[in-house]
Amino acid sequence: MQNRSQSIKIALAAVGASLATVLIVLTNLLPAGIFFSTFAAVCYYIVFEKAGIAHGILCIAAASALSFIMPFGAGQFINLFLFAPYSVLAFLIRKLRYNKAATAILRAAVIVVFANLIFMAIFFSAVALLPELAVLGFVESLNGGYAVAAVLVTLAGIVIDIGFSYACRVMCAKIKIGGRK
Repeated sequence: MQNRSQSIKIALAAVGASLATVLIVLTNLLPAGIFFSTFAAVCYYIVFEKAGIAHGILCIAAASALSFIMPFGAGQFINLFLFAPYSVLAFLIRKLRYNKAATAILRAAVIVVFANLIFMAIFFSAVALLPELAVLGFVESLNGGYAVAAVLVTLAGIVIDIGFSYACRVMCAKIKIGGRK
């Protein structure tokens, strides 16, 4: 029985990595690609939830490595810096839901810190490594520059987290692995 359970977890990680790889590649190819990276994070989260943290990390590593079948672009960058770490964080804070004030405030605070740290890392990495990345033009076009962009990223991070956490909870409840939910 133990071998079957382990095989199911490995298979789930492989399917999650395959789907996430396709989504990361689509991020590079299509105009509204960032939405595909969000769905890659959903794949990671489902593997975390259903197979455990070790298989989730394995899924992220495999999808990230496989995504390099395409030339390096925004998809791999966004996956490595934003959505892969976010899926780990979302799994770790999954008990903090937005349905109670205390847990909502705590979860929002964690997301605010995460969103700003990631935005800072992406912004300064883009300045140094990928000056053609759209984030630089976006920040320069705002009156107030980086500070205004950080506020917008904070608000977007909370809104995305609310939708992401709800969608993942619903999907995980619907998926049965090995005859159990």
